[in-house]
Amino acid sequence: MNNAVVYIAASFLQRLVGFFVHWYIGGTRVFLAIALRLRAVVKKLFGRAGIERPVVFVFLGPLAVLKALMYVLGANVLIVLYLAWLIIPLTAIFKVVSGFLA
Repeated sequence: MNNAVVYIAASFLQRLVGFFVHWYIGGTRVFLAIALRLRAVVKKLFGRAGIERPVVFVFLGPLAVLKALMYVLGANVLIVLYLAWLIIPLTAIFKVVSGFLA
């Protein structure tokens, strides 16, 4: 009887740890891939025009500002989503534990 309880507890903890590894490490890789893809899209969208033309210098300043704003906005959105995503399991665990203790 004692071995069954130990086996069930160890199996539960193993699944719980596996879930958190999958959720946090795997998800962090996904968010990093999204950030790198976003960077590539912005880089491709605002690709350098030919510098040999004099008119291009007029547009490079505002283009650089717009590119920086896109990077900052994209990074902020990803950070907010990532932090919200990190809090989801902790909130669920807190609600379950507080439900059992109440």
